[in-house]
Amino acid sequence: MRKNKWKISQKKTLLLTCLLCLFVLCAAYSQPQGQAIFRVNEHNIKTSSDVKVAWLLPVYVSRVVDGDTIVVEIENPPAGFSRRERVRFLGVDAPETVRSSRPIEHFGRESSDMAKATLQERQVYLAFDWNLRDRFGRLLAYIYLEDGVCFNAMQLKYGYTRVYVRFPFQFLEEFRQYEAEARAKKLGLWE
Repeated sequence: MRKNKWKISQKKTLLLTCLLCLFVLCAAYSQPQGQAIFRVNEHNIKTSSDVKVAWLLPVYVSRVVDGDTIVVEIENPPAGFSRRERVRFLGVDAPETVRSSRPIEHFGRESSDMAKATLQERQVYLAFDWNLRDRFGRLLAYIYLEDGVCFNAMQLKYGYTRVYVRFPFQFLEEFRQYEAEARAKKLGLWE
């Protein structure tokens, strides 16, 4: 009788251990896992048009601050990200519109309005580069539209921004070319 009770007790213990392990595994896999971030410099991407939207972090633009900064909502943020982030566009610099200590710069309103018309309350996709954040804690990213167009590059092509060359970035030469073409055509802020 004692031997039989021992076998039953062993079976119960084994069964409970298996159920506990299964519960722990299910709980671990049911937790939302942060999405991965895609860094163009780590994949030897040569031009902004070589990036595929499927590789990128989807976000919702809740606010356009100005021509080169947005606030986004991230449904399933990667490690080190918050659900709400301020994003500074990589490689471009828009004329200032929000600094209260300075007047609005030439073509600043147009640059900001173009960003609002294109990005406000829409889903976009973020690609990253060498530096993930600037000294103010903002994410540094290339902004991609659903059709795969790099918004940063589009701004340069139509003269809404200039190339920001203070720090190196993957698409520097491509962006310089877009700016030169916009200058030659006297587009946007180059008119």
